[in-house]
Amino acid sequence: MKEKRSEFRRRETLALAVTLSHSRDLAGMIELSHLSLVDRRAELGYWIVPGHRGKGYATEAARAMCDAGFHTLRLHRIEAGAFARNHASVRVLEKAGFRYEGRLRERIRFGREWLDQVRLSRVNVT
Repeated sequence: MKEKRSEFRRRETLALAVTLSHSRDLAGMIELSHLSLVDRRAELGYWIVPGHRGKGYATEAARAMCDAGFHTLRLHRIEAGAFARNHASVRVLEKAGFRYEGRLRERIRFGREWLDQVRLSRVNVT
């Protein structure tokens, strides 16, 4: 967590709450991290509260964050990763316009197991 606060202070992370429009209840969080204004790229990350998953909130938030990244921050490229077996998260990224780039074998340790990560990206075409 200390690392995230340091990124935020250095303006390398933009994190926003995902809230429900009708109630303002917290549905999750979305962020652009590892912001590089020199290379004009960032990494997209998100999580959705379990009771709100499968309702399109992550896709809507990812699209909105990409729009902000491309138009407000003038980014050229936004990257994202997901556990290879997390098909729902990969589908969120695909619906938000991301394209598959590759699979990194045993990239992340989760408990006692090593998991593959898939990488996707979206490039600003304007």
